[in-house]
Amino acid sequence: MKMKKGLLMVVFLLAMSSIMAAMSYSSAKVTSAMTGSVTNTHESLLALSLPEPGHAASKLEDGVLKIDFSHGTKFGMQKNSEYTWNNLFLVKNNSENNVTVTINTEEKLPEGVKLFVRTGATENWTEINKETVAKFEGFNTTNNTRRNVSVKVEVSDKAQIKKFTPNIVVSGADAR
Repeated sequence: MKMKKGLLMVVFLLAMSSIMAAMSYSSAKVTSAMTGSVTNTHESLLALSLPEPGHAASKLEDGVLKIDFSHGTKFGMQKNSEYTWNNLFLVKNNSENNVTVTINTEEKLPEGVKLFVRTGATENWTEINKETVAKFEGFNTTNNTRRNVSVKVEVSDKAQIKKFTPNIVVSGADAR
C-alpha cells in the first residue's frame, strides 16, 4: 500500500510539473525607453562628408551626399575613356565599435561602364557594382578613422550614350 501511495505521489508530481510547464507564457511584450535622432550624413554614425578642397562632382545637399559626374547634365563622359576623382568624399566611423566599410552600387551599371573605388592613394582600385562590393577594414574608434574615397569610371566603346544613376551605397558593419 505504501508502494502504491509513493507511486501515485510520483505520478501526481509529474502531472503537476507538466501542468506548470504548460502554464508558462508563449509570448511577452516589454516596453523600454528609447531615444534617437535623424542627422545630416556628415554627422551620422557612419558619416559621409566632403574633403577640403572639394570637387564639383560631389556636394552635400539637404544633409545628403550627392555625387554627379555629369555636373547636372552640362557634361558627360565619352567612350573609350577613363575618369578619376581623387578624394571625392570622406567616410568616417563615429560609432563606439570598429567597423568594416563596404561600398557598392544600388543598381547595375549600364553595359560598357565600370566603376572603381579605393581609399588612400596607395590602395588598388576595386571594381564595384550591384553584385561586387569593395571592402575596407580598419575603421577604428580609437583614432576616429576617416578615409578619403577616390572614384574611377571607365567607359568602353560598347557604352551607350545615355544617363546612368546607379546610386552608391556605403555600409558599415561591426568588425568584431
